[in-house]
Amino acid sequence: MFTIRCLVQLICLFALSINGYITSDNDNARSFTTMNQRPLYNIGHMCNSIKKTMDHIGRGANAVEVDVTFKPDDIYLFHGYPCDCFRYCWDRELLSNYLRFVRQATTPGHPRYHPQWAILYFDIKLKSFSNEEKREHGVRFANHMASFFFNEIPVKSTIRFIIAISYADDDDFIYGFINQLKELGLYDSYRNFLGFDIGIEKDVDRARAIWNQLNITNVWQGEGITNCINPIAGHQLEKLVHIRDSPMTYFSKVYRWTIDLTDSLRSVLQHQIDGVMTNHPERVLRIITRDPELSRIYRLATIKDDPFKRIRANSRPDGRNWIPKLY
Repeated sequence: MFTIRCLVQLICLFALSINGYITSDNDNARSFTTMNQRPLYNIGHMCNSIKKTMDHIGRGANAVEVDVTFKPDDIYLFHGYPCDCFRYCWDRELLSNYLRFVRQATTPGHPRYHPQWAILYFDIKLKSFSNEEKREHGVRFANHMASFFFNEIPVKSTIRFIIAISYADDDDFIYGFINQLKELGLYDSYRNFLGFDIGIEKDVDRARAIWNQLNITNVWQGEGITNCINPIAGHQLEKLVHIRDSPMTYFSKVYRWTIDLTDSLRSVLQHQIDGVMTNHPERVLRIITRDPELSRIYRLATIKDDPFKRIRANSRPDGRNWIPKLY
């Protein structure tokens, strides 16, 4: 006899299947060769404490994003209110303590080593600062990196950094940061550890001019909006991927922030991007390992992948992107 309980079970089974927990093609998806798959950076969002960082890595992230906030007494990881929907906004950690932890957690042979952690993304918060103050904070940030991470030669860590300002008008921070590393005699030795991004800037020509003037080629280009309205917001991923793949590009990686819903994640991953910033890295991992189509396109990036190497999208006969190719 068909009962209410049976109906509930059927509804639950359907919900699990559409969210990627159950798929009839799992075995085929997992058996597909990784040789030609696009390495994806699954970026855990707003990991402003050691505990939150380990939580995101444990849920499948191979990269984490932290918010760098400058105070007169010190530099902190801190976001504050408002932040993403359904998130705690008040995590706080001294940058110095966090950098010590990062070096341990990304150094082979250390008891705390986590080999899947490939990228640390610094979201530099510079709102309300003058240009002179932004440059001074760039110097302060460089001094912290020198004191608490680049203080051993050679650095054995397998991590790479993305240093992201929000707008082109924040470029004084980058100038202060790079010039200070040069003053300390560290820039040439560690420049391969460093990548850069202007995370909110819409004018790609202004961004291009900044990186060209600084002779920086390790560049990511992101775009996005808070998870609260991401499902209904448009995006320019197709345009950015086209620029990435063109001969005149100035950046090597394209990513989208901040996406949490499974359907939205599937949608943006159709564009052959290089990274996704999310509060739910386990959902991204589930998609790229279980989705019948996307598991053939993507794999999780590892420390052996170059986070600053451009990988162009290839096209299928129907015009949709398929297997990536190196360029």
